[in-house]
Amino acid sequence: MNTRTVSEATFKAFEKSNHCKQAMIQAEKDIESFHNLGQFDNGDPNHPMYNNNYNYAIGEYKLFGYEQEDFMSKQYE
Repeated sequence: MNTRTVSEATFKAFEKSNHCKQAMIQAEKDIESFHNLGQFDNGDPNHPMYNNNYNYAIGEYKLFGYEQEDFMSKQYE
């Protein structure tokens, strides 16, 4: 059985290519746009369920199922 070794430079060349850079930029924009809408994948470490219901993208908590401002206004009624 013949084994073939591929140099690390082969993999690094793709990482340095414009195609890879553009793909990463687009992926980051897509993720950020979903986060701004409040949509997170369950495996996302930025998901509010892992951060005490804090949505870093909009800077608000969702407390006991209510938006931060709604909950705070009911707090003092």
